[in-house]
Amino acid sequence: MSTVYSFISDYNGNNSFLNSLKSGYTKYGRLTPSQVKAAEKIINGMKEKIKSMAPVEVKENIELIMSYEGKNKFVKDLQVKYKRYGRLTEKQIDAALKVVNRVVVNKVTEPKPIKGQTIQVRQYIARQIKEQKGLNFLPVLIEVTHLIGASRKAVHLRGKLSTKVGNVCRCCGRALSDEFSILTGMGKTCAKNTGVQYIKNKDEVSRFNEDLKKRVDEIGHFDFWIPKSQVSKWEGIYRVVLDNSFTTYSSEES
Repeated sequence: MSTVYSFISDYNGNNSFLNSLKSGYTKYGRLTPSQVKAAEKIINGMKEKIKSMAPVEVKENIELIMSYEGKNKFVKDLQVKYKRYGRLTEKQIDAALKVVNRVVVNKVTEPKPIKGQTIQVRQYIARQIKEQKGLNFLPVLIEVTHLIGASRKAVHLRGKLSTKVGNVCRCCGRALSDEFSILTGMGKTCAKNTGVQYIKNKDEVSRFNEDLKKRVDEIGHFDFWIPKSQVSKWEGIYRVVLDNSFTTYSSEES
């Protein structure tokens, strides 16, 4: 019942019934048993609707946050809020993931090299890299070059923007369809945001690839975290993580 009262007190939505309950609770300081029961039904329905509408990416991130067993007050408070309201903002999720995945215990002397691993990351990871490097585009396709460490639920990697041509744009993740996009591995707008002059005909593909390589070298490497649930099919990376006993990072507070 206290959860219902807390929800009603903080509610700022458009549901007319909940707003009427809030007005009555503010005035009289209580709700009738039938009002509480009706409110519980609506609140639970709202929470389930939010969960069902959430993208897979958001659900996975929420699961990481809710499984956190450390002592960080910020994350603990978010766990309470999610249980109460059934949702978290994008900023809250991103901030919590930094705590869940990036608590340092000790560092290895040298990150372990990884070869031949080009991966497609989720957009929230690409956004973090974009902010970190001050980029005008999202680095969605990444060539992984090093394993830095691992937490209980995530892997810490180092990489750079991929120059490999795939079936999606390396800078936004959208499927490639027109001829030039397929040849270059990105569309005209993403090329502009990357700072590489786009091609006008097929003869310019080699020039474009050289310019892109130079731009990738200028940007350099970047470090990022990715949940282990998203690397299960990357046998090379997973094998390195499992075959080494070192622990660079931990999900627990030190």
